[in-house]
Amino acid sequence: MTVFCAGLGTTGTIVGASRYLREKSPRIRIVGVACRPDEAVPGVRSIRRLEEIKFAWRAAIDHLAEIGTRESYERSLALCRIGLLAGPSSGLAFAGLARFLEAQQASTALDELRNDDGEIVTVVVCPDPALLYLDRYCEYLDPPDQTPSGNPGSC
Repeated sequence: MTVFCAGLGTTGTIVGASRYLREKSPRIRIVGVACRPDEAVPGVRSIRRLEEIKFAWRAAIDHLAEIGTRESYERSLALCRIGLLAGPSSGLAFAGLARFLEAQQASTALDELRNDDGEIVTVVVCPDPALLYLDRYCEYLDPPDQTPSGNPGSC
């Protein structure tokens, strides 16, 4: 494994995993993903709300990404479509991993993530099932109805 990524809620997962994984491989990159300010994704905090956490989460990560609600649900739906019934906080983590890898590619630092076999091996934590949030997918992903009332579209 060369990259580990997880959403930041209580930060216990990222702090504990970082500690363990860095002992096994000092080259591993740890990516933490927060929710954008004034947006909401179940189980994940914004950077402002992360300041309430007493764990040393900032020291545990190499890169911090912020992802919004809509993108979290879009990525979750993409995971569901390939057979991984992963919910919105999983979508958020997956989007953060993708953003990190895109940034590494753009800066030509992608090769630094390769292991001895020349592979980039990533792990992203998917902690929630999509079924718990079915009603919210319609809320965040359906386009607004074109009626004069402006009511949200229906699934």
